Amino acid sequence: MAEESLNTARSWERLFQELDILEKVEERGNFFIDAKKIHAYREPRLMTKFDESEALPANFRQNGLAILPVSRNEWTIGPYRAYQKLESRSLVPLSYFEPPEDCLLLKEENIRTEDQRLSQLFASGVFSRFLGEDVRYVNPGRFGTGGFSCLIGDTWEKDVLHEIHVQGAQMEIDAALEGPSSITLVEAKGFCPRDFLVRQLYYPYLSYRTGGTLGKKRIRTLYITYLSGVYQLWEYEFADPYRYDSLVLRKTERWRLREERPFSMADIKDALSLPLREPPRSVPFLQADDLDLALDLLQRIGEGGMTAEQAAERLGYVSRQGGYYPNALRLLSFLEKGEDGRFRLTSEARRLLRASPAELWRGVARRVLALEPFRTLMIGILNREEEEAREKARRILIKDHRLSGSTIGRRIQSSLPWCRRLLKAATGA
Repeated sequence: MAEESLNTARSWERLFQELDILEKVEERGNFFIDAKKIHAYREPRLMTKFDESEALPANFRQNGLAILPVSRNEWTIGPYRAYQKLESRSLVPLSYFEPPEDCLLLKEENIRTEDQRLSQLFASGVFSRFLGEDVRYVNPGRFGTGGFSCLIGDTWEKDVLHEIHVQGAQMEIDAALEGPSSITLVEAKGFCPRDFLVRQLYYPYLSYRTGGTLGKKRIRTLYITYLSGVYQLWEYEFADPYRYDSLVLRKTERWRLREERPFSMADIKDALSLPLREPPRSVPFLQADDLDLALDLLQRIGEGGMTAEQAAERLGYVSRQGGYYPNALRLLSFLEKGEDGRFRLTSEARRLLRASPAELWRGVARRVLALEPFRTLMIGILNREEEEAREKARRILIKDHRLSGSTIGRRIQSSLPWCRRLLKAATGA
């Protein structure tokens, strides 16, 4: 069966039916599947990489299942506590860093890749400050695990543990930071998911810990997210080294590049003074309520574009909601939809994605507040007249967007968080 003919979710539906996976997990506690069986439907790399729980196909999410590699060509499926929620996001105060003046490649306008972002943090001294010791930067890359066994908790029954035996599974480390007393293994993402796959930290951690080549140095693990100009660093410790789901958050910090002209309330006021823009008539008014998630999707869309179904897979939404966030970006003229149904970046979106974080926020503010419903709500929030603004926005949505009934209230409820998020960004929150 050709790879294009089935997406990941439908391929797993077929596999669950064909192999009676759920029934066998209920009977045995787990199910092993090899690359050959997966490849009959789709490339195993695409079928087994779910870095956040929302990306899991419905058969997994609805039944509390996860999939973990046990070798290079075999995986285990079971009711595993495989994911960790990311705690304490916006409550953490921001710190600021500055790259070395004479390092032009690490200036924000020249940053293009995840590796460069990690190099920028290292050269700016962020890692040494966070970890409490001077560290050197290494990129170990991709390699196989050794052999180890571990325990993992069960999502169906609180006190049940599963034992997993791993031999030669593939893993990748984005960076390693070595200091006098510790080695820190890094997993980095150019977005900020609600949770993450613990395996990305745990397999490297246990492989190094059991490898016996690192002397007495302590192994530490660090998860890093980047979204809309803000890095967040999360250090986790495994309370029981041989228990996959025993990780405990030890420390988290948020860092942002110090810019000569940061995004501020002055930019909000400038955006409010610009002429209003006619909304694209073929695009529904806002159905997506999380501006960060929209910007996350914008950063994930490559030059080849993305279908609504692929957007749904990336963001963990059901297919009928797959168009919500791409259409929100179309509303801002950051995406355009081709005749083939794929959403692609506009030239303005490409320009802003290459710009500094402050310039990105300025561009977003200009586009959002050029639409009359958003502008009306923002002015209402600033003037502490939110109820009056809601009523004005309601009339605009009826007149200009031909909305009616309860749909109007839902669109306003989606729009208000966008305005508040712009205000948070403008005040450095």
